[in-house]
Parts: sequence; structure tokens; C-alpha cells
Amino acid sequence: MSRLSPAIVLVKNIRCSVPHTDFADALIETGAQLILQLEGVITPLILRREGIEHYHVVAGYLEYYAALKAREINLSRGETINAFIIDPDNEATIIQQIDLFKKTHTMAKKTPQTNDMNPITSDLLDKQLQHLSQIVQSMAELMATFTNEISELRAKLTLTTPAVTETPAPTVKEEQPVVKVPTKSASKSAKKDNAKKTPVKKSASAKKTVTASEKTEKIQPVESDKVASTTNVEWLVQLNALSEQDLISKLTRIKIKGDVINAILKARPLGSVAEVENIKGLGAKTVEKIEKAIR
Repeated sequence: MSRLSPAIVLVKNIRCSVPHTDFADALIETGAQLILQLEGVITPLILRREGIEHYHVVAGYLEYYAALKAREINLSRGETINAFIIDPDNEATIIQQIDLFKKTHTMAKKTPQTNDMNPITSDLLDKQLQHLSQIVQSMAELMATFTNEISELRAKLTLTTPAVTETPAPTVKEEQPVVKVPTKSASKSAKKDNAKKTPVKKSASAKKTVTASEKTEKIQPVESDKVASTTNVEWLVQLNALSEQDLISKLTRIKIKGDVINAILKARPLGSVAEVENIKGLGAKTVEKIEKAIR
């Protein structure tokens, strides 16, 4: 059985069989303002597809008329609405679930609450307030007692604690380095050894080390370029980490079509900008708009 698929739908392409007169105008107006603030509804509409771009409301009639009102107030922010599109295979099950939850909610409203069975009178409120005032007074007395005891303990500690005298740290004698005076025989042998030494020629290995160091210096800017290129696509991490509702909201603001948004959701996680541009309906300019919206 296929699951419910979230989608962003144009409000003008939705039809409803329940008349708007079933709902108060003030209720519809309040719902419209809340939709504009959140740019969507917490409880998405349940829609049945009736064509390529046309739908019929199965559940969420009040949300639909509130969305219509939001579109009337602000077309740019209320042009679309989030919804679930159901398939013919699971329509019966979804309608059965909606009816069950509606009945359960209605029964819960009709059950009496404990507050309704025992209404609070003014006398009872006065007694409760008196009891609370007594508790507050006793707490204040306890705090005063604790404060006095703490001050007394501090006074006793200051009297019993002896004064601490600082002892000077022992001085450490610095050891002077012993200088060895060379003897005449040692100086003569050193001169002979220096005379025998020949100048050292630069070997081929030394040249190799120089060229290797030069290569590393040339490689360093290339590695920095790689780091810079990875930072340029950090927004892809955010694109993959966003929840479906947050991503749908951000992309809807920059006028990305619903089928393109669904394609992006199915293609996640995306590893490069090229993968984003390969999605049908996207180009380089649109990807730049998405990058700015995600950041």
C-alpha cells in the first residue's frame, strides 16, 4: 500500500464540496492570518487528485477556506498550501481513519471534566488564598531563621580560624656553568684536525631535497583551493539536513514548483552542486537562488 505523499499545491487549483457558510467568518479570518504567519498549516489538507493539476478536498475544509482567505489577503505568501495527496488505492482507509479520529474527538468533548462536576465557589477560593498566604508567611520565617544561623556560624569561624602567616620560599642557588680551559696540547691537535678537513661538496641528494621542498610549496595553494571549494558547497549539508516541512517552506518562498520540490526531496542526500543541477526543472540560476534561500 502506498503511503501519503506531502506536496505543495496551488490554492486556486483546489475545489471543495462543503460550503463556506458552515464556518464563521471570524474563524476563517483568524485561520488565514495564522497561515500567513507560518506560511502553511500544521494539519495539512487531505486532497484527492482529479486531474493533472486539480484536486478535491477530502478533509480539512476549514483549513481550505482559511487558505483561500489568506490568498485573498496576500497573494505572494498565500498562493500555495501544504497538503497530502491520496491515491485511489488507500482512499477508503484514509477516510475511515479520519472518521474514527473525529468521532473520538467528539466523544472526548462530551465527557464531563472534574472541574465541571465540582465548580469552584468564591468561599473555596478565599480559603485557598488564606492557606497560600499562611504557607508564604511560614516560608519567610524559615528564611529569616536560616539567615541568622548562617551569620552566627560565619562569625564563629572567623574567631576560631588562626591567622595564616606566609613563609618565604627557599631561595635556590643558581649553579654557574663550569668553563673548561683548553690546554696547549688540545689546541694543537684541534688545529691539525681542522687542517686535514676538506671542503664538503654539495651532493645530488641535497639537490633532490631542495626540489622536493619547492614542490611542496607549489602544492600548498592547490590544497587551499580545494578547501575553498568545499566551503562553497557547505549549503548542501544544510539542504540535506533540513526537515521536509522546513525545506518545503524555504523553497516555496522563492517560487520553486511543487514537482521540483518533490524531486529534490527524493534525490536527497545530494553530494554536489552538479547533482542538484541535474534535477529536472533546475538550472544554474535557480540553484543559486536555492543556495541563497538555504543559507
